[in-house]
Amino acid sequence: MQVVNQYGEAVRVPVRLDQETGQFQANVPAGSYLLTATTWSERGRSSSAEIPLVVHSDVDRLQIALSPPHSIPVIVKLEPVHRHERSELQAVRLVSVGFRVTDPAQAAPEYSSNVEKTQNRLALVIHDLTAGKYSVEVQPTGDWYLRQAHCGSTDLLNDQLTVLPGVQTPPIEILLRDDGATIKGKVDMGEGQKRAAVVVVPARAAEKAKMVWTSPGGDFARSGLAPGEYDVIALDRGDALEYANPEVMSKYLTRGTHIALQADESRNISLDLVRVEK
Repeated sequence: MQVVNQYGEAVRVPVRLDQETGQFQANVPAGSYLLTATTWSERGRSSSAEIPLVVHSDVDRLQIALSPPHSIPVIVKLEPVHRHERSELQAVRLVSVGFRVTDPAQAAPEYSSNVEKTQNRLALVIHDLTAGKYSVEVQPTGDWYLRQAHCGSTDLLNDQLTVLPGVQTPPIEILLRDDGATIKGKVDMGEGQKRAAVVVVPARAAEKAKMVWTSPGGDFARSGLAPGEYDVIALDRGDALEYANPEVMSKYLTRGTHIALQADESRNISLDLVRVEK
């Protein structure tokens, strides 16, 4: 049991819980809260629920109904332009899917997909998702890039996924292509710089930015990019910056290079090194 305030912060109050009967009691100051409950089975599977509360005086006979966790299958389809020997059965090994909770009040912030064998077939599954809102990150391998990602009517390339309590979430459908673009080139490192971070920021989805380190000489390459427009920038301290945070990156992008990539294109670019503010 946990009491969370209106700012998403856990309130440090004792919660007395009878594990046998499920009865609980907590003493909190007057205010608005979110009361959350989470249970775990012997296999480590979790169930959770939450209710909003506005407390002015004693509140009695509260009931929290725990919803079972969700398991969402992931359907991976291939749209190869170049010849590949991999079959649709092995397509699940070409991608990983991660879920990040966007509500800081929830206890388990990240989930990832698992490859499982069911009825002599490989399947990709997300287990134990609790109700809430999630940003979805799809990571293809090799030369493949993500063309589409949907869950029901939700476009996961642009929107968050909402998992509702007691409602079965539709399968996630992913489409991969292998005609991605490549950028490569060189960063003007200057004196004493051993390596730099090249950040590739999609124009329409800055939060999907990717980073690649240069060689000691400043050479870099990034393949498997979906056709589209990008801002590319070289930073002296990429590990000291939230490069996937659009607000943080906005002050630096004007000093990068804007490019438009076509399918199967290979583009050479030269970048100046940008110093990250301390």
